[in-house]
Amino acid sequence: MLEQDVVAEPDQRRRYLRTITQEADRLTRLIENVLDFARIANRRRTYRFEPLELHEVVGDAIAAIERPLAEAGMVVDRMVPAGLRVQGDRDVLTQLLVNLLTNAIKYAASEKRILVTGAELGDRVVLTVQDFGPGIPRHEQSKVFRPFYRAGGELTRVAPGSGLGLALVQEYARAHGGRVRLESNPGEGARFEIALPRA
Repeated sequence: MLEQDVVAEPDQRRRYLRTITQEADRLTRLIENVLDFARIANRRRTYRFEPLELHEVVGDAIAAIERPLAEAGMVVDRMVPAGLRVQGDRDVLTQLLVNLLTNAIKYAASEKRILVTGAELGDRVVLTVQDFGPGIPRHEQSKVFRPFYRAGGELTRVAPGSGLGLALVQEYARAHGGRVRLESNPGEGARFEIALPRA
């Protein structure tokens, strides 16, 4: 319709273009997740480790999904102090965070807020992403990191996704010599904690 000039009204054209761009971005992230999962499954995924400032990686991830955050009316509260350094692959850790933030956007409740914190704990740096959505039932928490698994419920059925986001989060954390832990109670949101080696 845009190509054939069927839509003449400028505001409507902008709305259509915004929708096309948003969906193209979403499909790009989906395809990247599928391709990355295939590389991991075939043991062809390579990593480039270097000392990184965690607050810069968090900034990269938020910037990468700035449009979906704005359109969902989400606010990201960051409490990641400067000087927290991890040993990691910048692109991979950015994607790990993008996957967690995207999940938080999808399953947000009325409180449109995501809390991202970072802290030092011994020889580890602990990064947490907390949403305030419906939470994940206990009987499903051990399954959410399985490839292609999507938790039940109406909210999951209407939220687009491949079921690979959290599986990749776990794989990325393991590749960095770290771990991911989930804490959630129904109605109280979900808190993902990633412990990574300190640089």
